[in-house]
Amino acid sequence: MKPVAGIHNPKAAAFAEHRHEKVCAKCHEGAGPGMGSYVIHEKRPWSQQTREDFPALYWSTVFFLALAGGVFIFFMPYTTVWAWREARQHWENRHEKRKEPEKRVLVERFTRSERWMHTVLVISFMALSVTGVAWMYIETGLGKTLALPFGGGDGAVWVHRMFGLFLMTIFTAHVVYLIRSALVGKKGYLSGPDSLVWTWSDFKAVHQHMSWLFGRREHPVFDRWSWWQKFDYWAVWWGLLIVGTTGLLMFDSVLTTSVLPGWMMNVARWVHKIEAILAMAHIFVVHFFIESYRPSAFPLNAHIFHGAAELEALEKEHPAWIERMRAEGKLEERIVTQPPRAVQIVFFGFGLSMVALGLLLLLGMLFFAVDLSF
Repeated sequence: MKPVAGIHNPKAAAFAEHRHEKVCAKCHEGAGPGMGSYVIHEKRPWSQQTREDFPALYWSTVFFLALAGGVFIFFMPYTTVWAWREARQHWENRHEKRKEPEKRVLVERFTRSERWMHTVLVISFMALSVTGVAWMYIETGLGKTLALPFGGGDGAVWVHRMFGLFLMTIFTAHVVYLIRSALVGKKGYLSGPDSLVWTWSDFKAVHQHMSWLFGRREHPVFDRWSWWQKFDYWAVWWGLLIVGTTGLLMFDSVLTTSVLPGWMMNVARWVHKIEAILAMAHIFVVHFFIESYRPSAFPLNAHIFHGAAELEALEKEHPAWIERMRAEGKLEERIVTQPPRAVQIVFFGFGLSMVALGLLLLLGMLFFAVDLSF
């Protein structure tokens, strides 16, 4: 049997000096010396050996695992107590009579452009989630099943990349729009009650809402946005910046390694994976809880789809906004009619199908994780 030369042997194909020529270039035409530093079959990124041999991968992975853990260490107990508090409140008020649907006053909560933007975001996110999970789990039954509509793993990766580029384009356009709006002096984008920028009052609202959960204080008075709606908005920013940047680095490995060392691809791949899992878990558990699972929103908060919310509900959850609209004489302008029954069915059907798909993906990832080796 012919002996296999080790990677430190100059005659070995995988020797650092000519690895890009004799190994990388066989699959990646035009691979340069930078790609030679890509670590093939790296050890578990959180292992002690990785900490010693590949500290960049170790510390970036540990940081993002800590970030993901921190988000869920806060939100899981928080949403659990929130569900209990609302369930108890609904039980205490179970004998109160609600108005008939046709008699309820509806207020425009979201503009047409905001609803379209959210719908595009939902479709893109779910497409990226399905194709991303398909590729990540491609060696399992889950991955193979999810990849079928795309013609297999390669097709799923292609669709994933196309939706990734599309979403980053939309995000860039949104950022340009906000900057332009701020520069031309449009009110409400960076400051004021309509702004999504966090202020000190939002931090106080977190504390007050936590106190309300345990019956210690009154429910905080929100204007147009609650603190968790602002959190979700900025979470999209940080998620897209991280997942988008790492995704672009992996889009063309030859181009990337012509500028950056190959080991950056290892770091990008793990950061991309962890942040993507964090985003899916947060959306499918926390965001869906707030907008669908909790008693006051169950079975679905469809405001973001048809744009209108009941005045009675808004007076309870966003009283400061309603009072401000009344004081400014703008509330009447926002009164809208109930959408046709068929339209409501379409909105609820779409929203509930996204919730169901998200839950199935999450459960599938947990169930088939035993077949994977991180």
